[in-house]
Amino acid sequence: MKNIQIFIFVSIFLSFSIKCKVRQFEINPMDQLNSIEKKKEFLTNLFNEDQKLRQGQDSKIMIEHGHKSEEFYAFIRKVKAQDSINLIKAESYLSKYGYPKLEEVGEIPTSAIWTVIHHSGNSEVLFRNFPYIYQAYLDEDLDDGALSFYLNGMYQIEFKERFRKTSTYSIKEEINTLIEVLNLQVP
Repeated sequence: MKNIQIFIFVSIFLSFSIKCKVRQFEINPMDQLNSIEKKKEFLTNLFNEDQKLRQGQDSKIMIEHGHKSEEFYAFIRKVKAQDSINLIKAESYLSKYGYPKLEEVGEIPTSAIWTVIHHSGNSEVLFRNFPYIYQAYLDEDLDDGALSFYLNGMYQIEFKERFRKTSTYSIKEEINTLIEVLNLQVP
């Protein structure tokens, strides 16, 4: 009888101990990005995941099976699923660390965030993340071309047409015009 009590006590103790250890390892993956190199690797992988399905596979599938085929629809669902996962990662990164610094991580990792957000194709997501994108532009972590591309994407989603220049603009004038037309608040 005493052996059974000891066995029960040890089992309960081990069970509690194992649960505590499991909880100990339940951490936010963003917390593991505790160095510039880890952030750079995370962002590079994010960029590669984003671009992996944008290498012309959609055209090949359309040519082989047609744009109304189940194969094409399956591919589009796969892209949208990956884009959703990538967006969660990008927004988690932004909320934890802010926009990555170009001089710390380089061009490709810095491009990952705005590219993933742009590929969401969701007006609410684009507007919600604009303050991060614009601040990165002001901090020179994002160039004119990237910001212009992002804003043009916002315009196209919002107005269901491409932005048309009425005169010859400099890229900065185009950015300022798009900010005004989209009614974006900037510092």
